[in-house]
Amino acid sequence: MTAQAQPQTHRAPSASNRYAFVLPGTWASIPLGAPEEARRVVRGLVRSRAGRDDRLAAARRLMSDELLRTAERATAAGAEGLWLALDILPGIPMPGSLMSIVRPLPGDAEEDLEERLRRLRPTAQLVQGLQGPFLRTSVLEQPRVPAEGKRALSLEYVVPTPWSGEVLVIDGSAPLVEDAAPYLLLFDSIVDSLRWSEPV
Repeated sequence: MTAQAQPQTHRAPSASNRYAFVLPGTWASIPLGAPEEARRVVRGLVRSRAGRDDRLAAARRLMSDELLRTAERATAAGAEGLWLALDILPGIPMPGSLMSIVRPLPGDAEEDLEERLRRLRPTAQLVQGLQGPFLRTSVLEQPRVPAEGKRALSLEYVVPTPWSGEVLVIDGSAPLVEDAAPYLLLFDSIVDSLRWSEPV
């Protein structure tokens, strides 16, 4: 019996180096707050995925523009990291994205943590992760480019940090999904992989 291939993983630190994810497969980190560097990275990424055929020039330009707009929105929101998923295993593509930003956590530090989280996102699902509770909101909707049997998955996670009065908000997305369950497991595991650079 042949063993199933396991995805390679790598550490993906935030710009502040206060935390890092362990990402499975191949992901590209897009520089934030450095437009020229972001443009260079995006162009190289698009060429590697779409090739150099002149007939695909318009498609490459559209891809580049969309990725750069995503980086601009992430920078404007104060994000500390933006990563694009390329594949989960060699030769098995898995388009998706991950963005992280630190936000204030309202409430008194003496209050119950779960109650403070629930007030922050009343409709979110409370998940008991390996390192403690976090919130998850998931939405399935029609993709921007219609595809039969496919939906676009958007996720938001709210994770307590070791720093008093702050949470880490993580936005995840997968543009073309048939079954959301495997993607929920994947992104949940990424959130559970969080490691903090300062002691709790």
